[in-house]
Amino acid sequence: MLIQDPKTVGSNIAGRISEIQKLKNISREQISNSMSRSVPSLNKLLHDLRDGKIGLENLVSLANALEEPLLELFKDPPVMAKEEYAMFIPRLLNTTNSMKTGQKFELKEILTGLWPALLHPEKQEFGRRFFRDVNSGIFPRVKYVRKKPNNHAEYVII
Repeated sequence: MLIQDPKTVGSNIAGRISEIQKLKNISREQISNSMSRSVPSLNKLLHDLRDGKIGLENLVSLANALEEPLLELFKDPPVMAKEEYAMFIPRLLNTTNSMKTGQKFELKEILTGLWPALLHPEKQEFGRRFFRDVNSGIFPRVKYVRKKPNNHAEYVII
């Protein structure tokens, strides 16, 4: 049995909650009302969840607010298939090839139409694959610069 650290588990659960929210078209306001909380209080709870710092009572409350069995929150987050990511490589190549030398960017800035539609775990997987592809030379004009304070990768066109 693989034991994961609380942050990983919390992040996965937060991603699953986000997925359920989108599938059921439930707003944070609806969830907070169902839990008899304010929206800022719910946001703090979700932040604590991503940090692996909430208890079972709050997880049960979240599951009830989403009208889902508790175990549904523990399902593995969706993983973007290689084929799905591969479909975007030509688009990413075209975009990066048309950018000016020296221009810095985050991945979400060049995928403006797609990025908001992705769930958090999918964004993370997309970012990991793009990072690997940049380092392996698939995007010859792109160079990894640094990890920013917001935990996003920054790239530059060379």
